[in-house]
Amino acid sequence: MKSPIFLLTIFLFVISCNKKDLSTLDSSDKNYYPVKNGYWIKYAVDSIRISFNNPKIDSFVSKYQILETIDSFDIDLAGNQRWKLTILRRADSSKPWDFVKLWTLFIRDNKVHKIENNIDFIKMVFPIGKTYTWYDKAYYDTELEKRNSSKILYEYNDIHMPYQGMYNSFDSTIRVVYYNYEDVINKDHFEEIYAKNIGMVYSEEFQQEKNPLDEWTKPQEGFYIRYQYLDHAK
Repeated sequence: MKSPIFLLTIFLFVISCNKKDLSTLDSSDKNYYPVKNGYWIKYAVDSIRISFNNPKIDSFVSKYQILETIDSFDIDLAGNQRWKLTILRRADSSKPWDFVKLWTLFIRDNKVHKIENNIDFIKMVFPIGKTYTWYDKAYYDTELEKRNSSKILYEYNDIHMPYQGMYNSFDSTIRVVYYNYEDVINKDHFEEIYAKNIGMVYSEEFQQEKNPLDEWTKPQEGFYIRYQYLDHAK
């Protein structure tokens, strides 16, 4: 018969292993979302709008570039650094940048907050772990709104894995999936990929609607937006 001390040792060893499996406690996890003054990242964007039910619109395709720059910060009442995130846009590399909007970025309680159009989205939580899920927004106007948003839960996939993009390859990335739904008439998917020491290198959002008997190659309504990394501040 095994002694109680031996059994306790085995028990603690199993718990320790399980904890390591459940989450990655690497202190460099925050490097997947660099936040520092003057940091910028540039993307090539493809945007498609589909509306075959509207006789005036068939399929509209737009290609452009987006530049996100962390400009400066101030200190809020909670003592957090709130960074100004400037969004610029241009048609291609031969055109000048045009101002689009100003967002806010900050990290609080090991969560990355990105305020877009006055909505506080939680883009990432630390430490990075396979079992973590979280709501898309930090605040909801009502509890009913939060319950209705229960399907929009962010989660990590493909942790610390290499990724081959259209223009670049990356040694260590994480995939954040925050909506994935499909039935006979609707198909929605939203995901982002982050590379260590760079930030977001890929984003894909699409919503499609079709007739029940048609294939997904023949959607009637929907949109598709894809961000692909081009360059960043070294």
